[in-house]
Amino acid sequence: MPSIGAAKQALLLAQIMHTAAYSALNVARPLRPVQLPSLRPRQLHAIDATATRSSHKVALRAAAEAAGDDAVDEAPTGLRAKLKKAASFKKGDLAKYGVSAFFAYGFVSNVNSCLLLSFTWATFRRANPALSPLADAAVLANPLTWLPLKKKFLAYYMGYYLSIGSILRPFRFAIALGLAPTFEKTYVKISDRLKVPRAVSIFIVTILTNVVFTVGLLLVAVNLFCAALRVAPVPL
Repeated sequence: MPSIGAAKQALLLAQIMHTAAYSALNVARPLRPVQLPSLRPRQLHAIDATATRSSHKVALRAAAEAAGDDAVDEAPTGLRAKLKKAASFKKGDLAKYGVSAFFAYGFVSNVNSCLLLSFTWATFRRANPALSPLADAAVLANPLTWLPLKKKFLAYYMGYYLSIGSILRPFRFAIALGLAPTFEKTYVKISDRLKVPRAVSIFIVTILTNVVFTVGLLLVAVNLFCAALRVAPVPL
């Protein structure tokens, strides 16, 4: 009678042989091809249209983003943009363009004030033939004796300054920046010819432009504006 151990070994051997035979049978059996469901032409057309729309949306989104980036990076140009930029300037911003731009703006402002004052003078005399804008003891040929100006005349001037002066402000900045290279060349030329430091050449140019030229311009402009309106500069 066989022992229990021998029976277990025979059973284990039979299981191993059965597993090997099943594996060999599966390997030898040919694999059936997997058949995908066939699509009709209408279904294929729908899939193609969907893919086309998706790619079109992606392209449009990319173009819109690129256009947005270009719009942000591209600075506005044209006369309106330049005037807007000039209007946003402050006197402190002139320091970014150097000393020449700062003194050029001072010269342009003095010229603007002289012309505006002369225009105010003529219109004031036209409206008030019996009044003089100057102090009672003033001498027309000596601007140093003009002060104090009459309060009524100053009211005229402030009205013109707040209206016309504000409109001309962007142009003053633009002209000053345009004149800055000329002022710089003048400083260099005076320093080279007179053999003086740059500070001395700046002082000389400032005296000539902001004092001598301004006073002469004021005297000429007052007489010209008054002659244009056919009034005397002062009551006769």
